[in-house]
Amino acid sequence: MNLLNSNTLQSKNREIYQQIKNGLLNKEWKHGEKLSTYELAKQYNVSKTPVQDALKQLEYDGFVNIIPQVGCIVKTFIQEDIEEIFLLRISLEGLAASLAATKANEIDLLNLEKLIQQMEHFDANKNYSQYSLANREFHRVIIEAARSPRLLSQILWLWDQADFINIHEHLIHQIIDNSIEKHKIIYQAIQNNIPQIAKTAMEEHLKECLQLISEFNRVAGDG
Repeated sequence: MNLLNSNTLQSKNREIYQQIKNGLLNKEWKHGEKLSTYELAKQYNVSKTPVQDALKQLEYDGFVNIIPQVGCIVKTFIQEDIEEIFLLRISLEGLAASLAATKANEIDLLNLEKLIQQMEHFDANKNYSQYSLANREFHRVIIEAARSPRLLSQILWLWDQADFINIHEHLIHQIIDNSIEKHKIIYQAIQNNIPQIAKTAMEEHLKECLQLISEFNRVAGDG
């Protein structure tokens, strides 16, 4: 196989991986559902090989489990998985906020200020889907302002894992109610070059999210 064909094959494999991953994140398949290599190959009009390669990578990335004699199963998360994801986010995003407080530029600060205003507007109008998008962008600006590509890569992987977990709509509302003031504290700490306050505020913000999710899951389990 020449280099051109090899690069084309790798590009196709990445494309199939991303399509299946997007389907998982968009809840096209339920947690615990079995994925058929044959059906996926048919759906994406490819052979079984790129699908099998994609599923192996998705298993490595924590989205599916490949069980001998059973097949590929969409991963089901338990409370311990959720806690692990958020504890890692707390640590890494706290570090990112700390770094951003020493490295953020004027464009970063303007973007953060604009996003806080947008979140306040969306919250006041109960537009929770747009609020969630603005919230994600607020966190992304901070992480990118840390100027650490490896840190960014690790956090984006954790975000994918968190997105893969279903959160009840009522719980999202509670998270929003508790987040706006914390966002302002994080922004002000970054604006005033105070790394420790930025770090602590980000950690507390994510700990509150984890506490709400854990409490909701506990009550749902009791019910």
